[in-house]
Order: sequence, then structure tokens, then C-alpha cells
Amino acid sequence: MNKQVFTGKTEEEAISKAMITLQETRDQLIVCNVDKQSGGLFKSPKVEVEIVTRRDVIDYIKELLKKITSSMGVKVQMESKVREGIPSITLYSDEDAILIGKNGRTLNALVTVVRQSVLNLTGEHFHFQLDVAEYKKKRENNLIRLAKKTAREVAHTKIPVKLEAMNSYERRIIHTALVDYSKVTTVSEGEEPNRCVVIKSVEEEN
Repeated sequence: MNKQVFTGKTEEEAISKAMITLQETRDQLIVCNVDKQSGGLFKSPKVEVEIVTRRDVIDYIKELLKKITSSMGVKVQMESKVREGIPSITLYSDEDAILIGKNGRTLNALVTVVRQSVLNLTGEHFHFQLDVAEYKKKRENNLIRLAKKTAREVAHTKIPVKLEAMNSYERRIIHTALVDYSKVTTVSEGEEPNRCVVIKSVEEEN
């Protein structure tokens, strides 16, 4: 990752120099480290900031993903976009099932490894999205359809339905899909990794 050091009398001045030199806006810069030096008898105080651009972080993520997938014996192609200010990377290969894993576990592990690596290098929780052949998008659509179908059944029968165990991201999709559905309510029950969503009739609860 291409980190650069800029110096100023204050942290703000050093960052301003970085913005001018790198021709980037403030929101595109990540300050990895700040070194405030008090100075001495013949030296003025100064501040050194170690900076990396968000673009460099994205490039680092791509290279790291290439190394990881290559070590898995999978050759990938990448598509990178920025959606609502958040970088989104989609992997494509002839071995998508290997990269996704059972219930998306391998894909989730890839996200965890990359996020931790970026955190170790920058000190920042860098937000990005990673998908394989739009698996998450398709999974989200399937979960929304399941939520609405199950909600209709529960509203009719008044019998609670416990869905399969899901991770926090997938449970949130279910909750959000039914937040405006007045006839049912949703709750998460159980302990990880077996935590699941239960859809209940509002009438049954009352």
C-alpha cells in the first residue's frame, strides 16, 4: 500500500499539503498515523502525518484478493464500482461455488480477512462490499421473497415460523423486508452461529 508522509506545523496543515500534492479531496484521504514532534531549542514543533488514498486502499484490496484466490487455485476476474460512496468489488470465475462456500461462508471469510488486513495497515475500518457473481444480490432477493411469503402464511394461520439460521446481514434483510408489514412482527432468537429470525403474527402476540 502506497503510504506517503506529509509535514506541517499542525495536523490540518500537513493534511492540506497532502490534498494539494495528491490532488484529492479530504474525504478521499485516510490518515494512518500522526506523529507530533515538540521540537527543540532551535527547531519548531511539527506534525508528520502518514496518508494513503482510498484509491490506493481499493487497489490493495484487489491485489490481496488476487493473491488469496490464486492460493486457492482459482483464477478470478474483477469488476469494481462505487455505489453510494462505498466501493463494491465483484469476483467472477469458473469456480464460483468454491469462492462462495456453503451458505456464503467462504465469501464472508474473504471479507473478514481483507477488512482485518486493511485495518492493520491503516487503523481504519474501511467499508467496502465484496460479492461473487452477484451471489449476495441474488441471495438478498431470495430472502425478501421468502420473508414476504412466510409473512402472508403467518398472518393467515397465526402460527409463528422459525426461519433457517442466518448471519446478522441476512437477518437484517428479513427484518427490513417486513418492517412495514403490520400483520406480523420479527424477532431474532438463538445463539450464533445458529441464530435465526422468527416471524410471528401480531394478533397471536396480543
